[in-house]
Amino acid sequence: MVIMVKALRFPRLPEITIPKESGKKAILILVVIIAISVLLVLNTPKIVSFIGGSKFQIANESIRVVQCFSYQNPSGIVTVVALVQNVGKSNAVITSVYIYDHNGLEVASNASLLITIPPGKASPVFIRTFALEPGNVYKVSVFTEVGTSSSCHLSFKEK
Repeated sequence: MVIMVKALRFPRLPEITIPKESGKKAILILVVIIAISVLLVLNTPKIVSFIGGSKFQIANESIRVVQCFSYQNPSGIVTVVALVQNVGKSNAVITSVYIYDHNGLEVASNASLLITIPPGKASPVFIRTFALEPGNVYKVSVFTEVGTSSSCHLSFKEK
């Protein structure tokens, strides 16, 4: 006994063709989108300041490290204190403090601060470390959330 199976026939889909004019338009639209994206990326700071971003704060923010000193506890932990004064016209938010050695290499840091200093006021900024060598001079740099910075030099003496 012979069983005949008819070959299954798949339906034919119509061919999709893009007219040449539509292809040129699509490429032109893509080029325009890329150009606008590049312009937006390059001008983001200007756009943000125009809308009312941090331009006012940057123009009016100024800090000064008035004094740096250190002390060491009996277990050897050194605490470095930077007294930071806000000499600007807007609040300064201290976000980080770094200690650099005489070669400019980072010895210690604290980048998780959020200390708000009102205009005309001062506040201590603390950083603790084991890494200071007696007799060496270190640079203590304090940074705000908008990038304003101030530094002082500290000569570490073991007690």
